[in-house]
Amino acid sequence: MAVAARSFAHIGLTVSDLDQSVRFWTEVLGFELGGTDEVGGAIQNRITAVPEGRARIAMVTGVGVTFELV
Repeated sequence: MAVAARSFAHIGLTVSDLDQSVRFWTEVLGFELGGTDEVGGAIQNRITAVPEGRARIAMVTGVGVTFELV
C-alpha cells in the first residue's frame, strides 16, 4: 500500500543568525513573522539529543507555507 503526504504543518530550517534571517524572510521575501520563542525541555532534548538544550525559534509565513527558523 502506497502512502502519500497530503499536507504538512511547517518546514524547519536551521540558520546561523536568527535575527538576520528573520529580517531577510520578512523584509526581502515579504513573509509575515508569526512569532518567536525559546524552546527547550523534554521535546527539544529528544529532537536534538542535547541534554538540557535550548533553541531560539521564529515562525515566518508566506506563499502558503510556514517556515520554522531555528
